[in-house]
Amino acid sequence: MVRLAEAGYAGDWVAFWDVALEAHAAGSGLRGSVWGEVLDAAQRMPREVREGVALPASARFQQLKDDVAAQRALLVLLAVISPGLPDDPLVPERRAILASAGRRFEADLDDATLAQAELAAGRELTAPAVAAIRRSSVLPHAPHSTVALGRELPEPVLNVGEPWAEQVLADLPGLGAGWTHLLRHALSSTSAATPPARWEKEGRALLDALSPQPCGTHDGAEISRRIISWLALVGRPRTIPLEPGIHREQFNEVVDPYNAPAVRGLVRLLTYLPPRPETAASLSTLTEVFLRGAGRVGPGDLKIANLCIRALSRMGDETASTEPARLAASVTHRGARKLLQSVVPCTVTAEMPPEREAPRSLPRTDDTLLIRTDLSDHAAWQTLHTAITTPGDDDFLANVHIVDDPAYRDLTTEQVVSLALAPAGAFLVIVADRIAVATPRDALARRPPALRGRTGGGV
Repeated sequence: MVRLAEAGYAGDWVAFWDVALEAHAAGSGLRGSVWGEVLDAAQRMPREVREGVALPASARFQQLKDDVAAQRALLVLLAVISPGLPDDPLVPERRAILASAGRRFEADLDDATLAQAELAAGRELTAPAVAAIRRSSVLPHAPHSTVALGRELPEPVLNVGEPWAEQVLADLPGLGAGWTHLLRHALSSTSAATPPARWEKEGRALLDALSPQPCGTHDGAEISRRIISWLALVGRPRTIPLEPGIHREQFNEVVDPYNAPAVRGLVRLLTYLPPRPETAASLSTLTEVFLRGAGRVGPGDLKIANLCIRALSRMGDETASTEPARLAASVTHRGARKLLQSVVPCTVTAEMPPEREAPRSLPRTDDTLLIRTDLSDHAAWQTLHTAITTPGDDDFLANVHIVDDPAYRDLTTEQVVSLALAPAGAFLVIVADRIAVATPRDALARRPPALRGRTGGGV
């Protein structure tokens, strides 16, 4: 720090930058190293010194064109000393760094420093940059400075990058302030299994305010439809794809952690309205979405999945009676299965109504898909289902995603393929037809990886 101070007070700006960039390289850019000390010392320097340091910054930046890390360090140091100065050089370069942050799941301390400089200069951040900072601010390991910065960014209500959130943002201006208040209330939902009584009371009041009649005297149909239409988009491919993490984590399959409380809150608000047939289907689909595994990340959000399961079990509506049983027959996550088994009576079967439904799109999953197409013998299906979901003598349990849905009744393997129902990139799709259900095989239940192929037939 002595060399840095001497160069600064002597007006030797070349030496100042030399010392600063050497410190960045020596500390590998870590804030807990000598580089952090340089940033703290530069920030405390008198205005005239900071003005002098900023003067040659642009020329030095160009000289470092072959050293991206050094250029980034220069921009960070410049952001630290720039507040209050009349000139603010290299603003486009700073904003370019922030633009790249919008494509990452998590913004780092350098991104936060650059963002603070932009805000101090009176310039707004782009919505993707705001999203990255707010994602970082709600993570368990977030630094206090990042948490504080995230709280300074209340707009937009939700993070962009997810179809459902962008649809909400597009709809809100035409819906009135009441819906915006409802969304902000949903965003305040905690992960507790049961929301505080005050939160529920305020949520019900906000729902009542959206209708000329209290929810106790009207069916809330329009409110339910609007919420369900948003929730139906949860889990769709991101509009702003995110780069893999340093350990190759696939964050594109994960719901934005800043937006997740809003989903949780909307689910709870939906349960305060009279149940509708589409409500049960929405909650069931959300359960599957939030149990879907992402590469090196795990299930999307187990707590929201469990919330949807509990909500389904409490609906008490005939149209919802088959959904928990259907999930119990298809969900493979052990914690969710245990909860489903606790809310679905053992006498409930997975028999579905005889009406033929239009085939749904198969779930996106890294697991092997097993599609039940024969519904004629429920006992035989249960035997096969138990064999697949029970660990073997060596504790092996196949990663199988079971699809038990009447929409696929009596489809052949060829129809599954010809109707383009098999998801793109699926490694193995197994069709459990009449023969398979009647004669379950240990080879399938114990060692499905041995069945190599693009698409499997009846087993």
